[in-house]
Amino acid sequence: MSKVKNNNGYHGVTEPISLSGPTEKYLMQTVEVEKYLSDARLYERQDEAILREEVLGKLDQTVKAWIKKATRISGYGEQFVHEANAKIFTFGSYRLGVHGPGADIDTLCVGPRHATQNEYFFRWLHDILAEMPEVSELHPVPDAHVPVLGFKINGVSIDLVYANLAHAAIPEKRRVEALGRGKVELKKIENPTNRQVTFSKRRMGLFKKANKLAILCDAQIGVIIFSGSGRMYEYSSPPWRSSSMGGSLSTGGVRSSSMGGSLSTGGVRSSSMGGAVEHQIVSRI
Repeated sequence: MSKVKNNNGYHGVTEPISLSGPTEKYLMQTVEVEKYLSDARLYERQDEAILREEVLGKLDQTVKAWIKKATRISGYGEQFVHEANAKIFTFGSYRLGVHGPGADIDTLCVGPRHATQNEYFFRWLHDILAEMPEVSELHPVPDAHVPVLGFKINGVSIDLVYANLAHAAIPEKRRVEALGRGKVELKKIENPTNRQVTFSKRRMGLFKKANKLAILCDAQIGVIIFSGSGRMYEYSSPPWRSSSMGGSLSTGGVRSSSMGGSLSTGGVRSSSMGGAVEHQIVSRI
């Protein structure tokens, strides 16, 4: 999707319903939404955020020392050992900026082609982490569909996955997308509405059910929530987008733009409003 405005003054090729900005009423409702999220402890404290950054810095230093040590043990020359490097990249809710207090940090470790997963990652890196006094609850899961090292550093939970790329050395200053094929990059979510959707779905148990399903089918499952209201009302505030699509998000509703038949299962109500269909989930999932 193009991020550049066209000659008509809006983004993309589809004309929005309205280009009007938010009114004072909706700006006040935005403040109320942010206060609600804060009261619900969806924002971590400043000291917690600083601790996470310190933990990631410690982990980055650890993997860099690990790759050099493991490369030397494997019998490579000192020049090769000097050039050996590994990097970490965060992803998931922490990368998007919508994580809550106590949430784990999904982290990817990228290493060179000679650093195999079974020997280098699950053997030597595991042993290094096990010897660190600040590391606790170290749980390697090498046989999972997505092999992962789970552990805590100073109480901060880390889910560390590994990928070795077809490079003899990993450049320190290159971005991860420059090391492999292109990917769609999701940046930090600034819109408080999206954070509210995350909270409401967690309260309904969707994320919990997805996590249990992931364990049963031995896979990682991501729940992605997309709202078209941001395109329909391009310059509006979050409360206006919510109400214009058929109700406040704080009620835990799930909106769908599909005009197909409504759900007929028990405990699910559907109503049409403004060309959109709202499904209010009131039954247990």
